[in-house]
Amino acid sequence: MNEKDHGWVFEVPATAEPGLAQPLPYEEMGRFNHEAVAIDPGTGIVYLTEDRHDGLFYR
Repeated sequence: MNEKDHGWVFEVPATAEPGLAQPLPYEEMGRFNHEAVAIDPGTGIVYLTEDRHDGLFYR
């Protein structure tokens, strides 16, 4: 993946198979400098942080 395509949130499936798993982009969550993503399993609410000195916390 080239640098131009960076900025998406990715799900990387856990697998018991050896080797690398294929990352799946979630383009619906927008494209910006993501730092971290967490999903509350009880509510499905997504929390995102932005990877910048003036970054924000998104819900």
